Order: sequence, then structure tokens, then C-alpha cells
Amino acid sequence: MLPLCGVLAVVRDQGHVLSEAEGLHALVSNGFMWHSHPDLSNFVTWSGQGLALCTMMKVGSTTLDALGFFKMSKSTATHALLDPDTVRAIVVRNPVDRFLSWHNDKIVHGTAEQVGAYNSLLLRSHATTRHTALVYADAIRRRPRQAWDLEYHLSPMSRMCHLNILEYDVVGDLDNLSSFWKALRALNVSLPPGIRNESRMNEKGHIGANDIGCSLHEALSDIYRQDIRRLQKLAMKHAKLLLHLQRGFADSNCTTA
Repeated sequence: MLPLCGVLAVVRDQGHVLSEAEGLHALVSNGFMWHSHPDLSNFVTWSGQGLALCTMMKVGSTTLDALGFFKMSKSTATHALLDPDTVRAIVVRNPVDRFLSWHNDKIVHGTAEQVGAYNSLLLRSHATTRHTALVYADAIRRRPRQAWDLEYHLSPMSRMCHLNILEYDVVGDLDNLSSFWKALRALNVSLPPGIRNESRMNEKGHIGANDIGCSLHEALSDIYRQDIRRLQKLAMKHAKLLLHLQRGFADSNCTTA
């Protein structure tokens, strides 16, 4: 069954698959623009056919690149995602963990030049002070779209891989990659030889609200509320693969809006 996919300008209306032009017009009318960031630039494959894997910064993209997955051109990704035989896959991550990974890499361990650039971008300050994660979260919370458009490491997963309009056959958790590889192999998807089912390649642990405090947890839950809602729905559909993610959402005693 074809997905309700705005990026590919394909929609299903009472059993009728609209043409690309009709689908694009319908989606533009509903506020989704073809030229909105991002397009299809986040899709990779391995053998060139049979798999369209959406990757995102701070969600294992460096590891996948090192394994040999390569970027698909926009036209190639379009044709692949329109092919009913293509397996559409994605690796996701708890948004709180993803943001904290960004802060650790780019601020805590970033160069003074990097920190200054991020401070200028997010805090409108030219100082190279390494602020706490909460300071940056509060700044993004005030101007989220500006931050997302200028710094893709912070852009929501729902934007990067179109979780609101594109259905995926296999959804994996960065905290449980071994199960993700097994699920793809079960569908006869060709994978790079460096991947082994039993490996714990680049798997990440979850950081709970109790570890970072409710103020930061609530700020991030607000910033990435769309991601959280989409991931909760995916966790219900792909329960076995996203068990760790479900537990991550359930471990907070903080009250969020």
C-alpha cells in the first residue's frame, strides 16, 4: 500500500492514487511546500535498490555512512519510494537523548570557534561561553523554527524524515540497532557486510528526566513535542523494535503540557 506521502506528491484519496501534479497541488494547499526543508536528501541505500533508509544527524548518520550506505539523489529517492517493492526504513532516537548528544558534541567538547558560532546562532551572543543544555533549550524554545532551519542537528526528526506524511515499513531505535538489522534482513534487504545481527554497533543508552532535571526535560519535550507524538504512534505500531523507546517516554515523573 502506498504511503500518504507529500514529499513524493502522492496521496491516496478514496482508493485513487493521485498523479504527482495533483498530489503536489493538494499538499501545497494544505501548507506543505515541495521546497520546504528538508526534501529527500536524507535518504540512503546500500545496494542501489530494495531499500530507502532515512537518516538524520545525531541519529547514527555517521555510523551508517562509515558502513557504506550512500546518499540517494532526489530523483532516485523519489522513484525508490514510489516503488511498492522498496522497503522504507528509518532509525529514530529519543529526542531528549538526541539534543543532549548535540550539546555534548558541539558545546561541551566543541572547539571555541564552534561554541561561538552556536552562541551567535542560538543566543545572539559572540561569547565562547559553554552554557548548560538548558540555556540552549530555552533559546530554541523561544525561536524553534529559526533554530531548526539554520542548524539541522537540532531539526525535529518529523521534519527530517517526514514522519507526519510518510509511512515506514521498518522503524528502528538507535538504542537497539541489532533488532533493526534483523528486521531488515527478514525482508531480504541487502545490507553492508560490516553489519552483523548480534552486534551492538553504536547503540546508545537512554538519558531519563531523573538524570537531567525536569526543567530541561520539559523544555525539550515542548520543543520536540511533534516528534514525541509521532514516535509514540510509531512505537505502538512497531512495538517490538521500539520497546526501548517506549520505556524512555514512560520513565519521567515530570509533568509536561
